[in-house]
Amino acid sequence: MGREEARPSINGSVERCKNNLFYVWRNAVKVFQIMWKLNLFVTNALVFGATLMGNAQEAADVDLAAKSAQKNTNAESPDARSENVPELSRLDEMFKQTSMGKAADAQRLRVEWRQLKNKVVNDPDLIAIKRAAEGAHTDLEKREKLRAYYKLYFARVRQFPMSLEMKQYVDTMQASLLGLTAQSRVRPSPTASPATTN
Repeated sequence: MGREEARPSINGSVERCKNNLFYVWRNAVKVFQIMWKLNLFVTNALVFGATLMGNAQEAADVDLAAKSAQKNTNAESPDARSENVPELSRLDEMFKQTSMGKAADAQRLRVEWRQLKNKVVNDPDLIAIKRAAEGAHTDLEKREKLRAYYKLYFARVRQFPMSLEMKQYVDTMQASLLGLTAQSRVRPSPTASPATTN
């Protein structure tokens, strides 16, 4: 009896599996149909777009040919054209001078300053003076050695070619760094008053 009862439940499972497979198959067919329609739509759109672009190109070619023929008939002499066109080097200078904004100009100056600093950073004389300044025993001695270091440093930087703005920037940097070595808040030392004789 146990075997007879097991068969109906197996038959029910088989029926459920068949139903599930049918639904999976039906959904797969629907997905395939959608994909096929989408593929046809994309293909037709590409063909239509290529046709439109080809026609537009032909129209543009005709317009360009007409315009170039008109320019050739109305063209000036080549000498007159060459006088109005500046040389390439002059154009380069004009574009270098054109400001791209305050932030961009400041960034360009920082980059140029960094390149100049990198050229003199490993100078043995500068390294020696800076080490001597770091090893100074008194504040006055350190300030004097730093002042000598900054003067030599900026003299070495000025040896390299630079723009006018960079020269002004270097002058400003030198003045500010030399200003740091000044001792402006020191009480004056008392001066001896001349001795009076009676």
